Amino acid sequence: MTEEQQSGTQHDEEILLQIEATPPCPKCEETTVLVAQFTNAWTNRRGQDVRGLREAALCVSTGCDPDNPAAADLLALFAVDKEASPDNLETFSGLTAASLNTDRHHTADEEPLNKQLEPAAADLLAAPRFR
Repeated sequence: MTEEQQSGTQHDEEILLQIEATPPCPKCEETTVLVAQFTNAWTNRRGQDVRGLREAALCVSTGCDPDNPAAADLLALFAVDKEASPDNLETFSGLTAASLNTDRHHTADEEPLNKQLEPAAADLLAAPRFR
């Protein structure tokens, strides 16, 4: 594929793939070979639906996605073929869809995040305007 970005749909959802000039991995700063952007929705603590965009990066480090076997297979495809092409498009598409399906259902571990946010929230609540 020669285009920097390809878009496709999965279940009536647009997914934007960037396969050239990708940014460094947000987890480890290593090289990425693919970045996918897709819609994401969740319910906040008030019970309201929140919609936004989410990005998933395919990093060359196998340590970044240890629970995603499709990511490892996709990295193997890039290691052999170096890029997506008409010859491997079906394999590339299937592995990309499987990897994104795993990424889509991956959620953050909220306990460490909450521990980081608790001191800041306490400081905010102790500020004069909240008393």
